Amino acid sequence: MVTEKITIDQKVEGEQVDIKISGRIDTQTSPKFQNRVNEIFDLEINKVVIDLQGVEYISSAGLRVFLYIKKRLEIKNPEIYLEVKNVIPSVKEIFDITGFSDFLNIV
Repeated sequence: MVTEKITIDQKVEGEQVDIKISGRIDTQTSPKFQNRVNEIFDLEINKVVIDLQGVEYISSAGLRVFLYIKKRLEIKNPEIYLEVKNVIPSVKEIFDITGFSDFLNIV
């Protein structure tokens, strides 16, 4: 039996979506992350907050999901604010090295 390497909690409050992720965002888990995020694109929202406090690792497959989210939100409405918070130093370093810190609002 394979244990789940990612948990995703999603909550909608008014026009804000909060997504809390724990575990690893890699080749095996990124499809689950992307499928879960697909649910938000039909909602009337103005802010998406992704909490990565429990994320210990992110691969290039995980980075692609963040790029996908950013592009889909820009297509939906360029005014939608995307915030990524509680990023641990090792994951923040990956965002920095790859240039994702330049277009993600990391707090």
